[in-house]
Amino acid sequence: TASILPPSKVPIGGGPNTRTALLFTSAFSERSDLESLLLTKLLKRTATTGLPPTHVALVSALGTERTNSMPYSMMNLFGGSLEKKGRMEECVKSTSRRGLFDGKQILEYTVIKLGKVSESVKGSSTTSSSVVDVAPGDALDGDITVGDATELLYQTLVQQPFARNVTFSAVTSTTATSTTSMDWDDAFLKLYGPELFRTTVGTVPLSETVPKVRQLSEFLKTTSETLFLTKADRSGLTTPVQLYLSQPDELRKMPNALFGVRLLYKETNTGNAYQSSKEDRIAEAQREKSRTTASKPNADTNKPKRIPMAKQKKTGGVEFVIEAIPLPTNDDEDGNNNSMQTLRV
Repeated sequence: TASILPPSKVPIGGGPNTRTALLFTSAFSERSDLESLLLTKLLKRTATTGLPPTHVALVSALGTERTNSMPYSMMNLFGGSLEKKGRMEECVKSTSRRGLFDGKQILEYTVIKLGKVSESVKGSSTTSSSVVDVAPGDALDGDITVGDATELLYQTLVQQPFARNVTFSAVTSTTATSTTSMDWDDAFLKLYGPELFRTTVGTVPLSETVPKVRQLSEFLKTTSETLFLTKADRSGLTTPVQLYLSQPDELRKMPNALFGVRLLYKETNTGNAYQSSKEDRIAEAQREKSRTTASKPNADTNKPKRIPMAKQKKTGGVEFVIEAIPLPTNDDEDGNNNSMQTLRV
């Protein structure tokens, strides 16, 4: 039901000292069973040795977030199997957020949603190489071959740094003919964010890449300032934003990324910070009680009263990134080496 893979010997995936616990929802009946193994037997016992897992990967099923839609509603009809697996996914993610040793050690997670695993998939390529579609969340439908599932797990656990702290679905493709190393890298790159949109801006010789990127960067910066700050009332956004340039350390996480602009939503009294009229009345009553108690002669003024309020969470945003992707050698008629500029959101 669980296995600890030895630390990776090469600095890929989660790093040279990654210790991964690989779990399968099919091995458990309820969330409490997985929780008992994960928290009591796996994390606590290995913590005493000083070598607890740094990464927990959970192989689950497609449809755990779509139990109201066919065909997953029928699959969930008897016993609520998909709902149970969904609760197991939440268990792994919540455990990861808490971390280990009171949050002193990071515990990363990956939730992998697969369809039925079989020897072959109707309509897929008959080649021996892996042909896999990957998408963020619970978004795909279909099955996956044993070979593709094996390669997917290898990529997830060992090769792909963007497979950390994400939930994604994967099926054997019925349209592609092969999945190369670059295809794998690109598929997992789309999980970072996740990616909302991508377009090709143009292709230029490598010698012209730097001035072209500078030109695009200035255009993106100026346009963002004009559209989202100067003329914010015309942008169509219902939430005000703040504009920042992407930091170099963040850009370095993305291959070929050279420049970026971040639009971060400002905190408002909506969303996670919203309080209903009933919550407002309760908070006001607690404040009034605190003031009344503090005014009494025997009141202990050294113990401030805690007033529970809605906790403001990160509001999120959107990042626009300019990339320069080197193309294969001698990729045009003149034998020049070119690069392709793309804009990713």
